[in-house]
Amino acid sequence: MPRHSRPPDGFASTGLLALAVSALRRRDPDLVPPGIEIPSPLDRATVDSGLKHRILKHALAAGGPGPILAIGAALRLADGPTPAVLMASQTPHGMVEKWLRLERYHHTGNRCAIETDRCGMKVRRFSVPPAPSPGLPETLLVAGVLAHLADLTGARDTWVDLGGERRPLAELHLITRVHAGLTEFRIGWRGVDLRPEVQPPIPGDPAARLGALLAADTGRTWRLGDAALSLGMSPRALQRALKNADTGFARLLRKARVTEAGRLLRADAAGLAEIGYCCGYADQAHFQRDFRRVTNMTPGEYRAIAGG
Repeated sequence: MPRHSRPPDGFASTGLLALAVSALRRRDPDLVPPGIEIPSPLDRATVDSGLKHRILKHALAAGGPGPILAIGAALRLADGPTPAVLMASQTPHGMVEKWLRLERYHHTGNRCAIETDRCGMKVRRFSVPPAPSPGLPETLLVAGVLAHLADLTGARDTWVDLGGERRPLAELHLITRVHAGLTEFRIGWRGVDLRPEVQPPIPGDPAARLGALLAADTGRTWRLGDAALSLGMSPRALQRALKNADTGFARLLRKARVTEAGRLLRADAAGLAEIGYCCGYADQAHFQRDFRRVTNMTPGEYRAIAGG
């Protein structure tokens, strides 16, 4: 295989795989194959998804579906910017948007098609050629993680239906049998408010309020209309206010993203690819371009200077 070619079955997020291994080992060390070492997300944002498949296949054979479905419960204790960005979402629907961008950002071979409504989401797992079809262990991992993330971002009374067996979130670890060909599942909850949280009217500069709003969740795919609604303004009124302040929505969004990227780079808390994702970029090239435009240096150069 040429040095820079993509593995045939795609990539997996190093941070999420490390979370899975840690959770499995806490439950029972025998759930993880011997000799497994996960690289630091600081060194590599992704790993060959074949490693993920090997670990989860072993866990399924050793403990059944329950331990894999329960991995998502460890998100409450997770370190690192990616879990923090996912859990910062105001609603499960905002979290889903970030999850889908995470799959695209890391060129994941197996992905999700997700339909959402007020009371839940329907998830279908599919492969992006040349990756093989999604396996049961990976589908179980995604089901558990998405269900726990939904619960952490506003869902209540969350449950999961895995091909006809419906269980509340607290009982996922009790599931002992799932159909081997499972690729679709549903996550439901008590209805949640899909409207963005609206700030109370605050006298002062709308541009400053917008900057604070964007900075509070740089991992979100922000649109001017959504931001205006959160600020209790119409899009036209917000645009006029920004024009009067001699700025614009794109400029303030870039500032918020680059500022957060600089913080993460100085903290030495994650690899460059993970930082780009966590700051809301669609791909690494866009992150590099924006950061250099503002700072006149690449993220790597900035980290080298800031860490000196």
